[in-house]
Amino acid sequence: SHGANNIVLIEKNTIASGATGHAAGMLSADPESEYLHNFFKKLGERKTLIFLHSQHATLHTMEHIIKKESISCDFERDPYLIVEPPSVKIHQAVEEYKINKKLHNQIRLLIGKELEKELRTNLFRYGILSHQGASINPLKYTQNLSNAVAKMGVDIYENTPLLEQNGNVATTPNAKIRFKHMIYA
Repeated sequence: SHGANNIVLIEKNTIASGATGHAAGMLSADPESEYLHNFFKKLGERKTLIFLHSQHATLHTMEHIIKKESISCDFERDPYLIVEPPSVKIHQAVEEYKINKKLHNQIRLLIGKELEKELRTNLFRYGILSHQGASINPLKYTQNLSNAVAKMGVDIYENTPLLEQNGNVATTPNAKIRFKHMIYA
């Protein structure tokens, strides 16, 4: 295992204090807020495919870390369904499907009765069924991941808010931390 010397994590409260143990995290590699064909128009095909590939790679990397570090977090690979509202025309749904198909083969376009059977409702006309998703318990994941990185040498200080950052010095109630790089999250 690689050492993580000189990495410090400060947390205002406690690790995962904002999460609930009853939450289920749905992990999807595909953007949900915008159609892929809009990404193609704005970024071009090459940049869109690079972006989407990185999203898929992130999910695979996360799964690898969970297995390698034996992180207990109820991680499961799950298919997910992106449904299109009735206003979407068939050619738009097919266009989304074709873009997704360029990334991975574990995908199907569901239309009409086939979609109705999957959803048990006829509210939607088209859907894309992808097998590139997963579910996770975010509270367990965050807590157990923090334990894993602490074992690798990351210094974690809970109940330690950042009061001020001036140049390359971070001030907390108990100490000043000199840093080369800082990441806010």
